[in-house]
Amino acid sequence: MVRKTSAKKSPTLETPNKKIEFFNVEDIPLDLNYLFYGRSGSGKTTILGTFPKPLLLIDTNDRGTLSIRKQKGVIVTYTKEWNDFEQLYWYLLNGGINEFGSIAIDTTTRLQDLAINRVRGATSGMVSRRVWGETSVLMRTWLFNYRNLPLITAFTAHDR
Repeated sequence: MVRKTSAKKSPTLETPNKKIEFFNVEDIPLDLNYLFYGRSGSGKTTILGTFPKPLLLIDTNDRGTLSIRKQKGVIVTYTKEWNDFEQLYWYLLNGGINEFGSIAIDTTTRLQDLAINRVRGATSGMVSRRVWGETSVLMRTWLFNYRNLPLITAFTAHDR
């Protein structure tokens, strides 16, 4: 799949400190982002199967791919620990993104569990305020990173 990664530039304004570029709005790619939120079994992953192919489905140890098992053009990768999620992002950013029409993270709920495990390390028990705070920063940073990739991106989350 060939992707248009940047809009055509119109005139450029040179200022003493900065160059300001202008773009024609019709030339800006529609790299939309979606969030599907609902109970387990409500059809979130089934909807993902309708996204542009090839679709990269990032399964964050939720194992919810049964509903799209017969879909053509869906490639699944499993992230079993947080480092897998980060490494996958760098792969995509460094050219791997051109292999896909869209990506989906299924589910951000399980991804949060991976982030908690990353932050607290070998300790167990109740999650402290510090761990929740660091987990929040980690999740926000990396979800924004994925959201900002130049293609259609979808996220799923459980409501409970």
